[in-house]
Amino acid sequence: MWFPSPEQVNPVWAFITDTISTIDFVVGSLAIWDLPKRILDTIGVMGVSIGVITIVPIVYYFRHNKVIRNPLFWLAMFPIILFATELDMNTYDYMMVSIPFLAIIASLGLREMVVAYFNVKLTKQASPKLVMTGILVIVTWITIIGFGIFNLNYFDVGRTLDSNLSTVRLYYQEFAKIPDGAIFMPNYAMEWEAIYKYNADFGKHIYPICMDILPSQNYRDQLRKDGIKFTDSTNPNYSIMGRETAQSIVASNENVWTTISTIPETLQTDVVLTNGDISLVEILTEEKLHEIADNPKWLWKPWKPYDIITNKISVTEWRNQLLSTHNVRFFACLFVGGWLLVWLWEKWKKKRECEDEDAKDTIPTR
Repeated sequence: MWFPSPEQVNPVWAFITDTISTIDFVVGSLAIWDLPKRILDTIGVMGVSIGVITIVPIVYYFRHNKVIRNPLFWLAMFPIILFATELDMNTYDYMMVSIPFLAIIASLGLREMVVAYFNVKLTKQASPKLVMTGILVIVTWITIIGFGIFNLNYFDVGRTLDSNLSTVRLYYQEFAKIPDGAIFMPNYAMEWEAIYKYNADFGKHIYPICMDILPSQNYRDQLRKDGIKFTDSTNPNYSIMGRETAQSIVASNENVWTTISTIPETLQTDVVLTNGDISLVEILTEEKLHEIADNPKWLWKPWKPYDIITNKISVTEWRNQLLSTHNVRFFACLFVGGWLLVWLWEKWKKKRECEDEDAKDTIPTR
């Protein structure tokens, strides 16, 4: 919707430019003030996913194997580094790719610890190191099994997690409230996406509108062609512009439906008729936006790891993200640029020293 109609652009080129723009916008664009908290969030999510104690066999493995040249290290670390520096908190699921690789590393480290334990034991040389290794092996096994049982119970969807099956409820019960031909403008993009499939599955003609795309002039032009009435917002802030335009759609059209959050922990929402009530479209005040943008603060307190994994924070706490030129990518480029200059200087300095030594060697002696 952010691009011209398909007839005006090459689809292959549009895919390439969209991919590049998405990478440019997301990867490394986390504001530097948010980095400490994101690191703690990353550690928390990985800790509850594989068990905090598994750091012991992981460290043990890398102490006895070359880290930089180990492909397992990079397969595990690259998704973690990616998530820790990305703007969008919801990309935590990309980090899940690293869990099996960390589990493999932990298994290899645990095996080496067990082998080392029995090798020392066979020599019949009791030592504090032997006792500590044995204790760590036992504690690691107990922790891994304990975390496994706890997570299996916690993430049992439909029983202990989301017993209402919120997504199923939304699709089959809440969407059924919307009459054919009505306008559906939900608060969350995932609900907007789902209505397309619902129309195809049930032969409906519900007209979906995405609030997040309303700042796009192309999108607004398309809505007008389809007969949607509204007044354009002139607010320079895209977030406020989209929400004010959404309020105008609610006020200017009949039969407009939206969603309201009922159980944030499971993203459960109810579909309701707006009846012209613009308060159903929430807008963050400009004062609050300026407070966030003009006075950025270092963030340290992490969220609960399970709230990140279940996506609860996207509804309850993670509602706004600071976008700044002082981001991780900026400082990473400064670091790499500085390191490259130092490396070139050392290279040049070493070359000069070698040339001086060669010159001394060629001086004739009498």
